[in-house]
Amino acid sequence: MVTSLHKTDRLSCRIAPEHKRMLERAAARHGLSVTDYLVSTALQVAQDELLEGEQIRLSPKDWEAVLALLDNPPPATSELEQAMARFNDGEFIAGRYRK
Repeated sequence: MVTSLHKTDRLSCRIAPEHKRMLERAAARHGLSVTDYLVSTALQVAQDELLEGEQIRLSPKDWEAVLALLDNPPPATSELEQAMARFNDGEFIAGRYRK
């Protein structure tokens, strides 16, 4: 469950005794130390939260609309043409766009 074998940083917190007992019971159910249980659980929650902010969810109807636009894009506006021309003046260096 814990993803790294090289543990170099320390994290500490204070909690109520009844919360500690609850964490100890939950960790024991998984055969883990409280530390390993907390780290694996916190990492999973953090990963889920970060993914939630990075994913776009569409209904089947909206997904079909996106696919239709990709298959038949509308003609470029003059503003888009100008933006593309400005973009083409630059280049990517070391993974970053530079003008």
